[in-house]
Amino acid sequence: LIQETVEAYEVITADGSLVRATRTENADLFYALPWSWGTIAFLVAVELKIIPVKPYMHIQYIPCHSQEEYCKKMQELSVADDTPGFLEATVYAKDKAVIMCGEFAEVKTREQRAKINSINRWYKPWYYTHVEKCLESGPFEEYIPLRHYYHRYTRSIFWELRELIPFGNHPVYRYLLGWLGAPKVSFLKFTMNKGVRRKLIYKHVVQDIIIPISVMSEAIDLFHDLFEIYPLLVFPIRIYDNGKHQGMLRKPENSMPGKNWEMYFDLGAYGIPPAVKRKEPWDGREMVRKMEKYTRDVKGYQLLYADTFMTREEFREMFDHTLYDKVRKKYKAESAFPEVYDKIKPEDWL
Repeated sequence: LIQETVEAYEVITADGSLVRATRTENADLFYALPWSWGTIAFLVAVELKIIPVKPYMHIQYIPCHSQEEYCKKMQELSVADDTPGFLEATVYAKDKAVIMCGEFAEVKTREQRAKINSINRWYKPWYYTHVEKCLESGPFEEYIPLRHYYHRYTRSIFWELRELIPFGNHPVYRYLLGWLGAPKVSFLKFTMNKGVRRKLIYKHVVQDIIIPISVMSEAIDLFHDLFEIYPLLVFPIRIYDNGKHQGMLRKPENSMPGKNWEMYFDLGAYGIPPAVKRKEPWDGREMVRKMEKYTRDVKGYQLLYADTFMTREEFREMFDHTLYDKVRKKYKAESAFPEVYDKIKPEDWL
């Protein structure tokens, strides 16, 4: 997670003080800030670790044709000593997925230049549909300009744009009007009224959970039963043991031998469930609550940008508030800022 690359935070606290927090200076504040959603202090500066990059990302695409194959391979790759610098998978059905392994690269030879793919040109197919072809063609590799790689899901808003513009990936539309896409997803929210917002909650799914990678297979089965939405996004994520200052994410229970972390993964589902499209009964609140209970049961976390239907007690069961509560009291945030739960719960009228 990006919080592991932070060296220092500077914040304005409730009493107007400027406070600097590092792993050794105001360490309790340093470890409490991630996942606090602006409910402890106002963040005004961050110091991050950075690394040199190269102009291209060398991507290798690995097709998998069974759930056992892609779950096993993702677990092995994510904890290997020589794990790829960038690793993710896109799941297209319960038994079909493509794993993408990436490394920063230079392009020097004629053979390498022939494999350059500027995936975000307006006329190019949406990235996830380009990747899906790997299931038919077999493994392949390419070099993607770095900025294009970072925005590989921007044009199609992952795979949400197909719900708004079903013909948006048609070659004719792409060539003539592909450049018309909204430059920022947030622009689309300007058109949202209460009716649209209600449908987005109850007839639409935008959810991510972070759970142990050991339960990947059963989690994908659960998402199939609850949502039946594909593709699914899979990103490996390490959860670290930070000692006495653990923060909102609990100390991992099954750390890798000799390591201070356990491997989890982000499982993301975005779109309209097929049951809704078939005009069958489908209760978004009930389905998300089942997802949330499963996430709590396996000691995982729901990403806070997503709408939650947990009660305050259930939310506190999912996230460790021990350090968070102490730091809020210490820096007098209780009288100045709401709790995280109050910021991320759906509107009362929903």
